[in-house]
Amino acid sequence: MSKFFCYSIVALVILILGCSSTETAETKQDQKMLEKPVETTIAQQEVTGQMEHGAPLLPAPSAEVASKPSMEIRLWYWGAWEAHLSPTGFPYLLAFLQHQRTPHSCLCATGDLFSGEEVNDHFVLQALNLLGLQVTAISNLELNYGRKIKDKLSSASFHTLSANVYEGKERLFPALHIQEIAGARVCFIGLTTEDAAIQVSPEKIKGLTFRDPIYEVQQCVAEVQGKADIIIVLSNMRHEKDVELATACPKIHGIFGRYDVNPENLRVKIGNVWITRIHHKQGIEIGEVTVHKENGIWKIQEPKIYSLNPDTAMPPTIPAISQFSLVPDPKGVEFIQAWQSKQQHLSEVLGNVEETLVGEYQIVRQEETNLGNLIADILLEASKDADIAFVNSGCIRSSIPQGTLTRGVLFTTLPYNNQVKIILVNGQTIHDILENAVAQYEKVSGAFLQVAGITFSFDPSKEQFNRVEEIKIQGEPLDLTKEYRLVTLEYLIQGGDDYIMLKDKPIVYTFPESLQELVVNYVKAHSPIHASCEGRITKIK
Repeated sequence: MSKFFCYSIVALVILILGCSSTETAETKQDQKMLEKPVETTIAQQEVTGQMEHGAPLLPAPSAEVASKPSMEIRLWYWGAWEAHLSPTGFPYLLAFLQHQRTPHSCLCATGDLFSGEEVNDHFVLQALNLLGLQVTAISNLELNYGRKIKDKLSSASFHTLSANVYEGKERLFPALHIQEIAGARVCFIGLTTEDAAIQVSPEKIKGLTFRDPIYEVQQCVAEVQGKADIIIVLSNMRHEKDVELATACPKIHGIFGRYDVNPENLRVKIGNVWITRIHHKQGIEIGEVTVHKENGIWKIQEPKIYSLNPDTAMPPTIPAISQFSLVPDPKGVEFIQAWQSKQQHLSEVLGNVEETLVGEYQIVRQEETNLGNLIADILLEASKDADIAFVNSGCIRSSIPQGTLTRGVLFTTLPYNNQVKIILVNGQTIHDILENAVAQYEKVSGAFLQVAGITFSFDPSKEQFNRVEEIKIQGEPLDLTKEYRLVTLEYLIQGGDDYIMLKDKPIVYTFPESLQELVVNYVKAHSPIHASCEGRITKIK
């Protein structure tokens, strides 16, 4: 036997053993999950409580997708889901992932996955596990639970990150997670918006501090030097802050940002850092970033954004968004049906609305809307002896379509179980409240108010806290020294959305009903509902 032949045999054995030993732990885990038989249906798992939290039920990738080269990594991201367990969202998102997923891919999120209320927590966590979510940042909606969010996520199959939220000297959640994908060490860093410090009720975040996100990322980047090949920041910050981050931290490869209504912000490149974000919330869009190795260096290709629901028309002026045609995933449909079967009360018909009640994010947070007027009017009418009513636009999460109004549709629009109270304030405080309402106008802030019993004008071109003019209460000019009765939400009274001027004001009355219940009772008693804009808030051009 020749030496050449012997050496060939030995080399072949070494090659086989080497290939076996270099198989990543992640690939083995993916194979294990893919091969694992599903013995019960999604509905049965929910009913019996047997849904596995420890390992998401990953669907097998299509043959076309699975055959792609291993030196290409596909990262998907979405956010602002807001616990929207809907047949028009979740089944399509699951179908997309089933079609696209490979062992060399990863599903990420930028936060706002929960609603901040207790109602759907169990189902939401199951849905996230079913999607195969692997890593997420946290936002103000998650922090609406306070420290309890850590307990709620204890059975999650995904990693939760936040580099800049601290409890004392320790971070509330880990800052980063390094995951090996296709032979590359991918480092994910989570960031929570600093706005959460004013968006979340102060009582919920007592003891928590929000540190400078840029400094925290710089520390994380320094920590992972030599340990990571690709650095991705999952950011729940506003676009302007992400641009600052990309400028200050050129060593990161990409920033996956929060939902944004401005089409110009969906795909932006700062130096070599890509910033990308989705345009629509509630699970009807997903972003995709492909990372490939070129001359030994991992590089991000131009991000893509897909609209997943065929019923959602994409404006032709947004070339960044592509329609992805697919049918809803059967397991996703089954999961939603199982959830709906446990929420029969949400199908209760409350009444009818005669026109669409506008609660879209970019509208309700910058101008008077008929829905905002209706809610404020309901509070003012219920209180009887109050002079004015204020409702922060951040509590309104969507529009109400014309036609039949169910409890489920209403609770999707008003998911927060806000307590309603009447307090005493003087005219100067009312002026200060209105200045705060429009101070962050350019940021499309949830602090913008919907009002009743009062009219005012504002000029956004003027400096902050000097924008409000012509304030009238019940048709009479505001008296800065007079005492008025204001009906509003406990969230604002506690200083939420930076309404610190309302803290410690005398409470005249606390309603036994929540905001949701007051609106439900009103609709039942006054259907069909009609509401309009009446010139209560005027923007000076």
